[in-house]
Amino acid sequence: ANQSLHHFWGVPTATMPTTGTASYVLLGGTSPTEVSGAWAPGTLNSASMSVNFGTLAVNASLGVTINPGPYNTFNMSGSGSISGGNGIAITGMSGTGSGCVSGCSGEVSGKFFGTSAERAGITYKISEGLTSKTIIGVATLKQ
Repeated sequence: ANQSLHHFWGVPTATMPTTGTASYVLLGGTSPTEVSGAWAPGTLNSASMSVNFGTLAVNASLGVTINPGPYNTFNMSGSGSISGGNGIAITGMSGTGSGCVSGCSGEVSGKFFGTSAERAGITYKISEGLTSKTIIGVATLKQ
């Protein structure tokens, strides 16, 4: 009952911008879940991303609350790149918050959507160190 299928869809950007920068803010998302179903679904509090289309650099951050108890907030951030044309790849995210008391890491992958990459869809995975739980979810972002 506490597990979910997280997905997004849209028309992928066929021709990506090659210059300029863009900032993206949260448009919507799924309730984050812990993969084993041990915790009730949580809340995606925030998500943002900045992109430099000229250098293919991507920076992202997200905030999640899940697991009723004192160790329930995860604020993740990291850097990565545009990959495979219109893909987004960020590995090695680090985190702060009460859920990261014993350390946590994360990754993001996704795609750009719309005729000029005006939207993005990302999946995220957070691995927390205290109980070795894995949190997953999806966020959609807009410029």
